[in-house]
Amino acid sequence: NYPVPGLVVAAFHMTLNISRTTPLNDYGIIYEENVLQPDGIPENFFSNKDVRKAVAHLIDFNMLLTVQLLGEAYQCSTVAPDRLPYVYGNVTKYSYNEATAKAYFAAAEFKNATDPAVKLTSVGFTLKIQHNSINTIRQAVAQQLAASINKIAGEEGWSFTAAAQSV
Repeated sequence: NYPVPGLVVAAFHMTLNISRTTPLNDYGIIYEENVLQPDGIPENFFSNKDVRKAVAHLIDFNMLLTVQLLGEAYQCSTVAPDRLPYVYGNVTKYSYNEATAKAYFAAAEFKNATDPAVKLTSVGFTLKIQHNSINTIRQAVAQQLAASINKIAGEEGWSFTAAAQSV
């Protein structure tokens, strides 16, 4: 009988330190740590807490849960589902909020040992958001996230470019 109970956890992974020498690099142009260029990202792009939080606030969980998963899921507070024993489920969840994402992007800075900090919004970036080709849910989230990044970049006049890419 439908529905069949199941335990599935879907996650969006942000590689904290992307290797510039990764074979078959489909991430786009990867620069050295803390080097910002509008046509790529530094290898430590997602090591920046403000970048991670900005991206997290641009994932439309409502679309994911209602449209893609047809209301048959809920947003977990942590990587472990809230209803499992010993899981603390009272952690604040991220929600789609463009104003909050803009504030986090505006706060994001990259600094190396010799140069002053550089604001991400003053240089920009190009980000390729990958999804596997047969997973329509991941594809929808990647496309929605890319569209949201491009939307706020356009509104603010930032040189941000994002694209969903099948691998």
